Amino acid sequence: MVENVGKDTVVEPHKGMEFESEDAAKVFYDEYARQIGFVMRVMSCRRSERDGRILARRLGCNKEGYCVSIRGKFGNVRKPRMSAREGCKAICMFMLSLKSLENGW
Repeated sequence: MVENVGKDTVVEPHKGMEFESEDAAKVFYDEYARQIGFVMRVMSCRRSERDGRILARRLGCNKEGYCVSIRGKFGNVRKPRMSAREGCKAICMFMLSLKSLENGW
């Protein structure tokens, strides 16, 4: 799906997209996030137990989820701060392609 935001054309991530590498996938999603108006963060990754290479990477909005804080449970907090997490649901998962285990995301 292609969406126009200002004069930039935004290509939304969708199932079946392929990238040359993990870095190319991260650059694409970071650019998409910037054009839509949020900041991308790397949320998690899944590694191979055999050789330690990354098999899957989850990227999302930096405001995804809610902060579970333990601050204040052990006494007074000197500088209480607001949480940046607001429950945003912008998440994208990239996985290593099974067609080409050497390269391809």
